[in-house]
Amino acid sequence: MARIRSIHPRLATDEIYMSMSAYAKAAWPTLWTECDDQGIFEWKPVVLKARLLPADPVDFSALLDEYISLGCVQKFESGGKSYGAVRNFRRYQRPKKPNSTFPITPEIETYVSSREPSSEPVPNQGGDGSEKPKQRKEEGGKGGKPNGFLEGARAPKKSWEMEIDEVMAHD
Repeated sequence: MARIRSIHPRLATDEIYMSMSAYAKAAWPTLWTECDDQGIFEWKPVVLKARLLPADPVDFSALLDEYISLGCVQKFESGGKSYGAVRNFRRYQRPKKPNSTFPITPEIETYVSSREPSSEPVPNQGGDGSEKPKQRKEEGGKGGKPNGFLEGARAPKKSWEMEIDEVMAHD
């Protein structure tokens, strides 16, 4: 299941990212959407290609090999299946309620973890336990009246309305 992920503004100036081929650059941030909240994804090149670059003539196995050679992905086996781990994934991806879909070993956990002292999930910014901050009550303009005019008063006429009134008065 694909997930929404954040892209750090300095990604484009990262030395490893700048040394990637064009297709590897295109697929790199979208590969994160295939990771669980620990930075692990299933090593299925054909499926990944179909999900991430379906219209492009690219060998996704070669892209994964490129990521390995650059040191930004590590392949590992668990329970007879192949998985990939994104280096320092948890440094920039901190979901509010993290969950793990795929297995993770202690070595891989170190590989995907942040080098920063805290990699706790981002706390709720709402302050009251809600997802969104409370909205202000609609006031309706000045004095609580619609459009800011006094109740019962008409809006001033536009210049073209006054011209029409003059023409109608002469008829």
